[in-house]
Amino acid sequence: MNDYIDVYTRGQAIEDGALVRLQDFIEMTGFCVQERRFRLGELLITQNATTSLSGFVAVRAISRHADGDWGVLCDEDRLANEQALTNGGRLFSAYHTDSGVKFWVITEADRAATTVLLPEDY
Repeated sequence: MNDYIDVYTRGQAIEDGALVRLQDFIEMTGFCVQERRFRLGELLITQNATTSLSGFVAVRAISRHADGDWGVLCDEDRLANEQALTNGGRLFSAYHTDSGVKFWVITEADRAATTVLLPEDY
């Protein structure tokens, strides 16, 4: 995703509808997403992911991600996240919906944005 964002800016992706801001949903529902272990930046979801995930599922996953609950990752990926908290680097979590849909939450290394996406969106 980082290579994609470098070529196709986040602003352009939002303008084109490929990325959707989650902030409006969060404000409408009264959800509170706290930046617990690291800065989340702008909260986004890919347009494709909005067809498979509810806003509630996306926001709940971001909250878990912000708590350092990395979901269903191998030990190596969990360790990489813990190191990224100290050294700076991308943070990655993987989750499944109750119906079995796999999705990811990625916070960029510069902490400018956190994006919810399906694996095929990467």
